[in-house]
Amino acid sequence: MEIIELYFYHLPSVDIEEVKNYFILNKVFNSNKIENFSRTKLCSLWFRYDSLSSKLSLSPKNLEFDIETSQRPTLKNANLDFNISHSGDWLVGAISSSRVGVDIEKINSNRDVKSIAKNFYSLEENSLLENDSNSYIENFYKLWTIKEASAKYFGVSILEYLSKGNQTPEKLNLLQYKFQDEYFITISTSLEKEVKLINLNKEIKLDIKRVN
Repeated sequence: MEIIELYFYHLPSVDIEEVKNYFILNKVFNSNKIENFSRTKLCSLWFRYDSLSSKLSLSPKNLEFDIETSQRPTLKNANLDFNISHSGDWLVGAISSSRVGVDIEKINSNRDVKSIAKNFYSLEENSLLENDSNSYIENFYKLWTIKEASAKYFGVSILEYLSKGNQTPEKLNLLQYKFQDEYFITISTSLEKEVKLINLNKEIKLDIKRVN
């Protein structure tokens, strides 16, 4: 069975100066270019260049990317796909030999998720949520990560995906996880695959379990 590599970055623990030096030493970006990049953007680019260059045995500066109309980046001339998501304190990046989408969402009990569900979820989905009111918020986020990961798999915006009633041209394989007891992660692929977890912050233990 093929493998998806799922990388975890705990954003507050990342040494940003180390990341900046990585880009400068590898001649990917100059210091002026990256000086005002946010922590999240720097870590996202670090995942992209460091992980993919290692997988392809290339210098980071030799990686080439295309940008799809949805602003989804893809690798040029390589049989690898990748996708990135972040929420709260965590950024995750997925690498696969075939198309992949990933989404992570932190559970926010103060968010008005019922209004979002009524506007963007189907009647059937709303009914399922209402029938399990004790788990409404968790189930909302489980559904939302499925929608986001699927939209990212197809390279469309979440609004475009929702406007089509979640209809997709192919059946997707969805891998869903509860993470650190306050996040949900969904990986969307076309094939059944195993997932290899790669923790970039060894001092923080990953508490993750499959929920579907």
